Amino acid sequence: MVQKWIFALLLLFALITSCEKDNAVDGSSAADITFRNDSGYTFTNDTVGLSDTLRIVMIAAEGTDPLELFVLHVSYDGDPAIGTDTADINVNPYMFDKQVITRSVPGTEKWTFGVIEGDGDRTQRSITLVTQ
Repeated sequence: MVQKWIFALLLLFALITSCEKDNAVDGSSAADITFRNDSGYTFTNDTVGLSDTLRIVMIAAEGTDPLELFVLHVSYDGDPAIGTDTADINVNPYMFDKQVITRSVPGTEKWTFGVIEGDGDRTQRSITLVTQ
Protein backbone atom coordinates (compact mmCIF):
# COMPACT_ATOMS: atom_id res chain seq x y z
CA MET A 1 0.00 0.00 0.00
CA VAL A 2 2.79 2.42 0.94
CA GLN A 3 4.67 1.58 -2.27
CA LYS A 4 1.61 2.46 -4.39
CA TRP A 5 1.26 5.77 -2.55
CA ILE A 6 4.94 6.62 -3.09
CA PHE A 7 4.69 5.63 -6.75
CA ALA A 8 1.61 7.85 -7.20
CA LEU A 9 3.38 10.76 -5.51
CA LEU A 10 6.46 10.36 -7.72
CA LEU A 11 4.27 10.16 -10.82
CA LEU A 12 2.42 13.32 -9.82
CA PHE A 13 5.72 15.14 -9.20
CA ALA A 14 7.04 14.07 -12.61
CA LEU A 15 3.90 15.34 -14.33
CA ILE A 16 3.96 18.70 -12.55
CA THR A 17 7.63 19.37 -13.26
CA SER A 18 7.32 18.41 -16.92
CA CYS A 19 4.45 20.87 -17.70
CA GLU A 20 5.27 24.21 -19.29
CA LYS A 21 3.79 26.76 -21.66
CA ASP A 22 4.10 25.91 -25.35
CA ASN A 23 7.44 27.22 -26.53
CA ALA A 24 9.12 27.27 -29.87
CA VAL A 25 11.96 24.83 -30.43
CA ASP A 26 14.53 27.54 -29.61
CA GLY A 27 12.99 28.14 -26.17
CA SER A 28 11.11 31.31 -27.09
CA SER A 29 7.48 31.73 -26.09
CA ALA A 30 4.66 32.43 -28.52
CA ALA A 31 2.23 35.34 -28.38
CA ASP A 32 -0.94 34.83 -26.36
CA ILE A 33 -4.43 35.68 -27.66
CA THR A 34 -7.46 35.93 -25.39
CA PHE A 35 -10.95 37.37 -25.76
CA ARG A 36 -12.69 39.74 -23.38
CA ASN A 37 -15.23 37.53 -21.61
CA ASP A 38 -17.40 39.77 -19.48
CA SER A 39 -21.07 40.47 -20.06
CA GLY A 40 -21.94 41.86 -23.48
CA TYR A 41 -18.99 40.29 -25.32
CA THR A 42 -18.77 37.19 -27.49
CA PHE A 43 -15.69 35.15 -26.55
CA THR A 44 -16.40 31.56 -27.53
CA ASN A 45 -18.09 29.53 -30.26
CA ASP A 46 -21.83 30.17 -30.17
CA THR A 47 -25.17 29.82 -31.95
CA VAL A 48 -26.60 33.27 -32.70
CA GLY A 49 -29.51 34.84 -34.55
CA LEU A 50 -29.59 36.00 -38.15
CA SER A 51 -28.38 39.61 -38.54
CA ASP A 52 -27.31 39.62 -34.88
CA THR A 53 -24.95 42.32 -33.62
CA LEU A 54 -22.05 41.01 -31.53
CA ARG A 55 -18.99 42.58 -29.97
CA ILE A 56 -15.67 40.72 -29.87
CA VAL A 57 -12.58 42.14 -28.19
CA MET A 58 -9.29 40.32 -28.82
CA ILE A 59 -6.28 40.94 -26.59
CA ALA A 60 -2.84 39.83 -27.79
CA ALA A 61 0.25 39.83 -25.58
CA GLU A 62 3.68 39.33 -27.02
CA GLY A 63 5.80 36.35 -26.15
CA THR A 64 9.54 36.47 -26.60
CA ASP A 65 9.35 38.50 -29.82
CA PRO A 66 7.51 41.80 -30.34
CA LEU A 67 4.17 41.84 -32.13
CA GLU A 68 4.22 43.56 -35.52
CA LEU A 69 0.95 42.98 -37.37
CA PHE A 70 -2.66 42.17 -36.52
CA VAL A 71 -4.79 40.26 -39.06
CA LEU A 72 -8.48 39.35 -39.08
CA HIS A 73 -10.07 36.84 -41.44
CA VAL A 74 -13.59 35.50 -41.78
CA SER A 75 -14.73 32.32 -43.49
CA TYR A 76 -18.37 31.62 -44.35
CA ASP A 77 -19.69 28.05 -44.48
CA GLY A 78 -16.20 26.57 -44.74
CA ASP A 79 -15.21 28.63 -47.81
CA PRO A 80 -11.67 30.07 -48.01
CA ALA A 81 -10.99 32.87 -45.54
CA ILE A 82 -11.32 36.50 -46.55
CA GLY A 83 -9.11 39.16 -44.96
CA THR A 84 -11.18 41.89 -43.34
CA ASP A 85 -8.78 43.93 -41.18
CA THR A 86 -5.06 44.46 -40.63
CA ALA A 87 -3.19 46.87 -38.41
CA ASP A 88 0.40 47.56 -37.42
CA ILE A 89 1.03 46.86 -33.76
CA ASN A 90 3.06 49.28 -31.67
CA VAL A 91 1.81 48.49 -28.14
CA ASN A 92 1.87 45.49 -25.85
CA PRO A 93 -0.66 44.17 -25.10
CA TYR A 94 -2.61 44.94 -28.25
CA MET A 95 -6.42 45.13 -28.17
CA PHE A 96 -8.78 44.97 -31.16
CA ASP A 97 -12.47 45.72 -30.76
CA LYS A 98 -14.75 44.33 -33.50
CA GLN A 99 -18.48 44.77 -33.97
CA VAL A 100 -19.74 41.79 -35.96
CA ILE A 101 -23.13 41.79 -37.66
CA THR A 102 -23.90 38.23 -38.65
CA ARG A 103 -25.32 37.37 -42.03
CA SER A 104 -29.03 37.18 -42.71
CA VAL A 105 -28.78 33.57 -43.89
CA PRO A 106 -28.27 30.40 -41.84
CA GLY A 107 -24.75 28.97 -41.83
CA THR A 108 -21.39 29.31 -40.11
CA GLU A 109 -19.02 32.21 -39.73
CA LYS A 110 -15.48 31.54 -38.53
CA TRP A 111 -13.75 34.71 -37.31
CA THR A 112 -9.97 34.24 -36.99
CA PHE A 113 -7.94 36.81 -35.07
CA GLY A 114 -4.17 36.64 -35.47
CA VAL A 115 -0.89 38.38 -34.81
CA ILE A 116 2.45 38.16 -36.55
CA GLU A 117 5.65 38.56 -34.57
CA GLY A 118 8.85 40.25 -35.70
CA ASP A 119 10.45 36.92 -36.57
CA GLY A 120 7.47 35.89 -38.73
CA ASP A 121 5.83 33.53 -36.23
CA ARG A 122 2.02 33.63 -36.27
CA THR A 123 -0.47 33.05 -33.49
CA GLN A 124 -4.20 32.90 -34.14
CA ARG A 125 -7.45 32.07 -32.42
CA SER A 126 -10.91 31.60 -33.90
CA ILE A 127 -14.52 31.98 -32.87
CA THR A 128 -17.10 30.05 -34.90
CA LEU A 129 -20.63 31.41 -34.99
CA VAL A 130 -23.57 29.32 -36.19
CA THR A 131 -26.29 31.62 -37.51
CA GLN A 132 -29.90 30.46 -37.48
